[in-house]
Amino acid sequence: MAVIDMTQQTEWSLGAALELIRAIQPELHARKYHVALGGGVLNKGVSYKDLDLYMFPFNGAETIDPLLPYLESLWGAAADIGSDREGYPPDINFQVRVKFHTGQGRIDVFITKNGVR
Repeated sequence: MAVIDMTQQTEWSLGAALELIRAIQPELHARKYHVALGGGVLNKGVSYKDLDLYMFPFNGAETIDPLLPYLESLWGAAADIGSDREGYPPDINFQVRVKFHTGQGRIDVFITKNGVR
């Protein structure tokens, strides 16, 4: 996979998010996962806080490998999102809720095993 150099980035734009999603999509697809954009980048076209990515398996598909080790190989160690402290209320739909602090900026990832209920 090609490495995306966004070390000078101070905000997440819709274009930067799309570039990142397109770069990771082939590996996610191979693992039978979808990726969806959410949050400020989707709603406003830009975020000065983070990029929100939602990942869920294809309908009824058996997923191949866990996603978290793959994402950590790209962005370093994940840290749990601390629910209300981070502005995210508890949500039973997501098995994994983590953040990455990368050279590109913060990325929040929400992963569900069984799809959103």
